[in-house]
Amino acid sequence: MPILAIPCVLTASGLDSHPAFPRSIAQLREYGVHIIYEPEKYPPKNEVPWEVILETLHRIIEQEYEED
Repeated sequence: MPILAIPCVLTASGLDSHPAFPRSIAQLREYGVHIIYEPEKYPPKNEVPWEVILETLHRIIEQEYEED
């Protein structure tokens, strides 16, 4: 089952600059988790619009059906 995660982390909060944060995102991606994390595009805390989330979910589901 596909998983989509959207971390809501305030830019320059300290958490986003902690070394474990980018490593965790990379590891989740390696495990197949789809992540939308573009704080420069969706400031101040990666507030991704619902339209983008739904479009991404549709794309993920389509990819899953193509692989089967």
